[in-house]
Amino acid sequence: MTRSILAAVLALGLPIPAAAQGVFVPPPGSVVARDAQSGLRAHVARELRYYGLGGVDVGALTPGQVAHVNAILHSGRSQGDIRALVRSAVRGGFLQGALDRVTGR
Repeated sequence: MTRSILAAVLALGLPIPAAAQGVFVPPPGSVVARDAQSGLRAHVARELRYYGLGGVDVGALTPGQVAHVNAILHSGRSQGDIRALVRSAVRGGFLQGALDRVTGR
């Protein structure tokens, strides 16, 4: 009896609920933002992922660095130029890296 009803429902093309209705299942953690950033920091974090710099911790940047990166992002330059300029603004230059290694920062 049950099989005949199921066959009739499938033949008519009626929708069959696959899961319980009204039950909220939260999305996985990889989809939900881990940081509760807002405003300019959230915007810069989204844009950095687009330019391949998603591993940068925007929360650790100074407000001046965030503003500088935002200005670079909207400068109208090519994607490669923007990527290089943002990388230099966020990570510092070669000389700064060498000085940081020497001083132990």
